[in-house]
Amino acid sequence: GSENPEDTLFNNLMEQGEVMADSGMTSKEIRFALYRTAAIFCFGHLGRGNRKELPTCVMSEIKDAFPA
Repeated sequence: GSENPEDTLFNNLMEQGEVMADSGMTSKEIRFALYRTAAIFCFGHLGRGNRKELPTCVMSEIKDAFPA
């Protein structure tokens, strides 16, 4: 069967994060980039100054994978 969208998002984020880490980006820079990517996936482009909170599970997974 096919993966659900949340699993696909998580797998893509972790792959992107590993590539960023290999390029020398800091964990802080990686988290910021992954939060932005996840927000675009979840909500579409919101525009400057428009914010929505990401699901806690997404935030936790990113923080766990790329701690401060």
